Amino acid sequence: AFAEEESHSISSNTSWAVQKRFEKGTYKYSNAPYGYILENGSLAIDPQRAPVIRSIFDQVLDGYGTPTIAKTLNDRGISTGTKKRDGTPNAWTPSMVQGIVSNVVYAGDALFQKTYHTADFKRVTNRGERKRFYIKEHHPAIIDRETFELAQLSNRQRGKEKNTYSIELSPEAGASH
Repeated sequence: AFAEEESHSISSNTSWAVQKRFEKGTYKYSNAPYGYILENGSLAIDPQRAPVIRSIFDQVLDGYGTPTIAKTLNDRGISTGTKKRDGTPNAWTPSMVQGIVSNVVYAGDALFQKTYHTADFKRVTNRGERKRFYIKEHHPAIIDRETFELAQLSNRQRGKEKNTYSIELSPEAGASH
C-alpha cells in the first residue's frame, strides 16, 4: 500500500512538472514526428523526409484520399521510419497519412497534452477533460499555414461526401495559448 501511494505521488509530481513546461512552452519533445529530427530537444526539419510531408499535403489538395496516398507512398518504396516487431518495415496506412495531414506540428505549431494518463496509469485521448496547450510558431514549419488549413478543409469535405466525417475538437479547443 505504501509503495502504491508513493508511485501515485511520484506520478502526480511528474505530471505537474510536465504541465508547467507545457504552460511555459519549454517542453522538449522526446521523439520527432516524421519529417523532423531532434536537435537539442527542439524540432528541426529533416531534409530527407520533409519532401514526403509536402507531397502528402499536395496530394490531399489535389483531391486524393488517404488510401490512395498511402498506396502511392508504398508503391514508391518510401519508408515510414517505423518497424514491426519482427524488424520488417511498416507500410503506410490511410490512418498514418491522416495523422500527418491533421497534425498542426507540420504548420510549425505545437499542441501539448493531446493525451494523458488516468489514475490507474492508462493513456487516454484528451477530448477536453484536461487543459491543452497550443503554441503557434513553436518550431520551423514544413508546410505553410494556408496549405495546412486548405488540407483540413479538403479532408472535411471528402469526409462529408463519403459520410465518414465526424466532429472533433479543433486543436485550439480547450487549449491555452
